[in-house]
Parts: sequence; structure tokens; C-alpha cells
Amino acid sequence: MKSLVLWAAGSVDLAARRAREGATLLVLDPRAQGAFEKAGVPFLTPPTSPETKDAVEAAVRTWTRVWGRLPLVDGRSFRELAEWKGVSLWWMGEAFFRAATEAPRCVQAAETFLRLLEAERPTEVEPVGLPPRDALLLSRACTVLGVLYHGPSSARPRVKASEWEARGRRESWAASWRALRRRAPVFAPGRTALVLEPGADPALGELVASLGDEVAVVTHPERLASRRALAAARGAGRALRDLWPRLRASPGVHESFAHRGVAFFDLAEADLAGLLLSRLPAAVRLYEAAAEWLLAARPKAVLLAVPGRDDRRTLLAAARAAGVPSVVLRPAEGEDGERADGGPQPDQLLTGEAATDRERILAVLRAAGAECAPPRDRVGEP
Repeated sequence: MKSLVLWAAGSVDLAARRAREGATLLVLDPRAQGAFEKAGVPFLTPPTSPETKDAVEAAVRTWTRVWGRLPLVDGRSFRELAEWKGVSLWWMGEAFFRAATEAPRCVQAAETFLRLLEAERPTEVEPVGLPPRDALLLSRACTVLGVLYHGPSSARPRVKASEWEARGRRESWAASWRALRRRAPVFAPGRTALVLEPGADPALGELVASLGDEVAVVTHPERLASRRALAAARGAGRALRDLWPRLRASPGVHESFAHRGVAFFDLAEADLAGLLLSRLPAAVRLYEAAAEWLLAARPKAVLLAVPGRDDRRTLLAAARAAGVPSVVLRPAEGEDGERADGGPQPDQLLTGEAATDRERILAVLRAAGAECAPPRDRVGEP
């Protein structure tokens, strides 16, 4: 029999006692290793090879991408259930779901624990000092692999659904207040619109200066929303609020929040609220504001220097709806790239040095302007 203690925090005396009793100590916190070495307590460390780290990160990415395609209600996936004007809203919230919610972190912890258990093959496991969420996921990983678990097995969700709902309402009220005080911007006809995120790459600032009157720069397109655009967005918000209880009660959704048999819907239930009640309503407000502005301004093309994938996809969908050619500029290597199955795609994509090359951009704009398409639909109609 092999008894494994996953050590995160605790006294060295307790660790020494467990070691004398024959347990194998696997120290998860590198800061504790020095104290163990000084006290002469034998211990192991988890594998930290680049291959292991990449495998865990790949598991998280794969789970997030696949989740949007899983059947949740009546055989329909989230990509099909959450839609606005023929565009799946999943593409406008996938990056948020991956980076700002609890479910991917649960997948990361579950994959890490499963790999540790598969590598060490213990017969029983005891956690010491693990956070409640991680201890609960470890207990479920042990159940999946048939390992005896000794320790706590309960945890509360990090964020409540009501907190996301309140946040979404605050954001909606703030957008309505801005619309009441807004002055309609004036854009000279025949120019190219450049959507530039504040604090963007310095090379893009130099590009803007070199392009001069060729472009009209917009830094906060969501603030261009009129009351009409916000009214349309509120309609989408109501539909998303109606979808929330349906998903919350669906057995398919409960089953989808699991990784390799380790379930975590109870820990990540509020993720759906964050997606449906906060992130996606904000995306629809951006879509409506941008599409209305593009239809009114009729630029030759729109350049998008927006690192965030969700906002970039939202603006691409708005440009497609308004019939305006789109060119994505991605000078930094660390920015999220485009995938062939990743929703709205740009007409042209410039990366690296090409994204800040004035002549290259002007050539692309001339080609894009020659292929300008009519609007796909009329903004304001669902």
C-alpha cells in the first residue's frame, strides 16, 4: 500500500510525523521545500516539465472550445442557443469564459490531480493545506481512479450568480447614461476607420501618425451607442436572461461541467451567469453600436487593432453586417490569434511587422475597398 500526502501548507513537525508513519510526501508549494530539506524530511515534488505544463494547458483549451459545441438543451449547443442576428454570441464570449471564469481553473486542477495520481499510483491520498476547492476536486479525482481519500470534500463557489447579474445591470445602466449624454461624432466620408484600443502597441501609434488623414481613429466604439442601439441590445439581454434558468436547470449543462469524470458544476455554476448576464450583453451593446456607426459613417474599410479576441470578433461581426471590409492588425506575437473555426473572420489579416507597415496596409486597404460588399442585414432588426 502506498499512502500519498499532497502537501500545500502546514507544520514541518506534522510532515515529519506523516513521513515516519510511512507516507510519501509530495510538496506542492516550492516555498516549503527549503524547510523540509533543513528538517531532513524526505519528500517528492510534482513533475514540472514543459511537456506536462503544456499538456495541462492544452486540456484547458480543449475543454473550453469543446464546451461551446456540446448539446445542452434539446440537443442544441451553446453556440446555437445564444444567437443574435444570425451570429453566435459564443464567439463574443469564449475568451472571457476561458480566462475570467472558474470552470477552466477547475479543469486545470482536475487534470493536474489526475496526472499526479496516475503517475504516483497511490492506494490512499491525504491533502494537507489545500484550498477547499482543490481538496474537493482532488477527492473527486480519487473517486474516478478508485483511490481512497482522507480529507475535506466540500467547498463553496468563488463567485455567486447574483454578483454577475448585479454587475450586468450596472454595466447596462452605465451604457444608457453615456448614451443620454453622448454627442453624435462626425466622420469625413471616404476615410478608413481605425479601431485602436487605448494603451496599444507603441508601433501602432507611429502607424497612426504616418497614415494621417487616411484614417479616423476610434478608441471606444462601445461609447458610440445611440438609444436605439441600446434598446436593441436590451432585447438581446432579455433573451439571455430567459436562457439562464433553462441552462441552469438542464441535466446536459450539469454533465458538461466535468473533465475526465471529475464534475464541478456546483463550483462553476456562476460561470454561466457571468457569460449570459454580463459578458454577452456587453458584447451585443458593442455590436449594435459599431454596426450602427459603420452604416452611418460608411468608411472604406475598418482596421482593427484590438488584442482581445472577444471584442475583435464582435467588431468583425458588426463590420460584416454593415458591409464594411475588415482588416485585423496584430503586431504583437502574444495576442490571441484567429482560428478557422473561431467565428467571424477578417477579410485581411496582417501580423508582425506587416501590421505596422504603412505601404502594406494601404495596399491591403485598396484591395479591400475594391471588394466592398453590401450590408448583410439591417442593423436594429433581430
